[in-house]
Formats: sequence, C-alpha cells, structure tokens
Amino acid sequence: MKLLTKTSIYYTLFLIPILLISATFFYFFTLHEVGESSENLLSDRVDVIKEYLKENDTISVYTLQENKELNIKEISIGKTIPNTFSDTLIYSTSKKVYIANKVLKTSFVLNDKNYSITVWKSTIEIYELIEVIFYTFLILIILSLLISIYINSRISKRIWQPFWLTLEQLKRFRVTNNNVGEFEKTEIIEFNELNQSVSQMMNKMIVDFNNQKKFSENASHELQTPLAIIKSKVELLLQSENLKENDVHTLLSIDDSLVRLNRINKALLLLSKIENRQFIASSIVPVNEIIKNKISLNEEFLNNKKINLVFHSNSELSFQMNPELSYVLVNNLLQNAIRHNYEGGIINIEIKDKSLLISNSGSKKSLDINKIFNRFEKESIHTNSIGLGLSICKEIAEVSNLKLAYTFENDLHIFSIKQSSIDSLK
Repeated sequence: MKLLTKTSIYYTLFLIPILLISATFFYFFTLHEVGESSENLLSDRVDVIKEYLKENDTISVYTLQENKELNIKEISIGKTIPNTFSDTLIYSTSKKVYIANKVLKTSFVLNDKNYSITVWKSTIEIYELIEVIFYTFLILIILSLLISIYINSRISKRIWQPFWLTLEQLKRFRVTNNNVGEFEKTEIIEFNELNQSVSQMMNKMIVDFNNQKKFSENASHELQTPLAIIKSKVELLLQSENLKENDVHTLLSIDDSLVRLNRINKALLLLSKIENRQFIASSIVPVNEIIKNKISLNEEFLNNKKINLVFHSNSELSFQMNPELSYVLVNNLLQNAIRHNYEGGIINIEIKDKSLLISNSGSKKSLDINKIFNRFEKESIHTNSIGLGLSICKEIAEVSNLKLAYTFENDLHIFSIKQSSIDSLK
C-alpha cells in the first residue's frame, strides 16, 4: 500500500467519527433547543390565557378554543395540576391524520373557581424543520469529508514529492555505474537532510564496492601465477625416475589439490565478475544450440558414467542475456546433473512452456532448497564438486533476469530456468 493511500485512510478513519459525533451533537442540541422553545411558547400562551380570564376577555378565549389550541374546563376546588409538558398525537380532522403536538397542562384559580387549562401546539413544522436542517448538515458533512480528503491528498502529494523523487533516484542507482547523481533541492529541511545522508551513503557504497572489486580481482589474479608455478613444479617432479611409490602418490594428491584450488579460484573470480556486473552486454541467445553444444562437449563424461541423456524440444527457446554467461549457466547445470548422477543414470533435458528443464537421477531424497544455491554447500560427498557451480548459476540467473528453481519429483532432481519479467524470445 502506498504511503499516500495509507495516510488518506488514517485521515478518513479519524475524520469520520469526529464528523459523526459533531452531527449527532448538533442534532440533539437543535432538538433540545427547539423543544425548550416550544415549552416557553406554551408557557407564554398560558400566561396570556390567564390574563384573558382575569380580564374576563371571553372573546379571545373563545377564539383560541375555536382554533382548537386551548381547552379550559372548571374543576373542583383544591385540585391542583402542576405545569406538565408532554408529547402526544392529536387527530387532525382537516388532514385526516394524527399529528405530533407539544402539550402543556396546568390549573388556575380565579374568583373561587378552579380551571384546568390545556394548551397545545403542533410540532410537525418544527420536526420538518429539524429534518431539513439534519439532512442539510449531513450533506455538508459528506461534502466537507470529500473536500478534506481531496485537499489532504493534494497537499500530501505536494509535500511528499521530494521523497518520491529521492526514492525514484534510489531505484535507478547502480553501484557499478559509479554515479550518484544530483538530488533536487527542496524547501523542506528534513528532505534535504535525507538527500544529503543518502548521497553520502551511496558515495561510500561506490568507494567500498570499487575497493572490494579491485581486491577480489587482484587476489584471484595473483593466486593464478603461484598456482601455475606449483603445478608445473609438481608435474616436473612426477617425471622424475627416482621417485618412490609413496612420493608419487603424494605428488598426485598435491596435483589434485592444485587442480581443485585452481578451479575454486577461477570460480570465485567468475562469481566476483558476475556480482560486479562485468557481464553487461546481452543479446538474444539460442538455448537449443547451447544445449546441443554442451552435450557434445560433455559426451566423454556421459559415456564414462553410462548416463542415458534425452533431449526433447518441440520449440526454439531464447533468453535475453549475456552469451558468455549463458554457456556457463547451461554447462554448470549439465555438469551438476552428470556429477551427482550414478552410473547408468538418466538425464532429461526438455524445453517446455518457454522454460528449460534439466532433470537427473541421483540421490533418492530431495535436496534442501534453502541451501543448494549457497556457496560451498555440498550435500553429496562427491570430491570433484567444489560447491560453487549452483551458486554461479544462481548469480547468473539474478543478473540475467531469469528465474532458477529446483523441485524433486519422481526421484528426479529438476532444475528449471525461465525468463522472469520478459517473455522468453522465440
């Protein structure tokens, strides 16, 4: 979820209850004020009626009774009716419906006569007015809410614009480009400080990366020369005629170790180059041709272990990647399938659904998917394995936008490769 969306949701969640509470308070406050106003009006009317009675103004009293807003009747002396307000429904003969009314009932003693006075007033207009006010206020609240969300969204977009620019620049940053770029100056101090910190961090990353890259390359290259010298010396010693059998075995063991060390050194150097993005150039590489080429080159190993290899393809598959890395990738997977296979085993290579599948027999249990692509991680006891082949495949897949996966089905170890974000080319 985007930051702006999250902010808008929180803003709306906090604003809605505030507006609802305000609307509820406004409604009941208006209701109370209108009710109190009606009661005051009825009290004033009772006072006027009492004055009419004192002045014996029978005409005015009669007029009020005719308007059906007053009821006066004489009651027994000593009976006192306190001022009592109530709400009731009174049938309207003109409208043929019951109408809500506010009623005030009280008693009044005049000239040794006790009167019961009941006055009432229709409240239908008042409630209609409250209803209109309520819906008007509700519409205003909804409009205010929408306008507030819109304004908040616009302001947030404007305020956070420098952050999005910084984020976009970070996404485009590649430590191999040796270029940080310029961050845009803003009026917000915090964003300027953020940009300054990020720029310093990126510059330090470039310096560290270049130092590490230079060190790893130099170390690997420097190791090559002494390794070659030692190997040549060992080979010279092996040609000596005065060697004892134990000395020969020792020298052969040293030679094997040198070969293994040389392979590790070359593999680490290759890994370093891949991680340093030194294989930038890419093109459309034909996977079918590479597979056929690598099968031919590994034919001797296949024959030695009597492995039955089947290559099945009903379509042409191509990847967008560095050609040199494509040969390394296919060769490593094929050698991995040969090395960890048993004598007389099988290897199936299939191109299906724009994917390359290489499966092989071998161990009867699945490999640990969380470890097999780690460096120097070996689940087998095969001495020829240096534990870097699959790590190199993983690195190649990452820099080439390929998806490398492992599954274990029907006693077969299956490695699949598929172009990730762009479709495999025909």
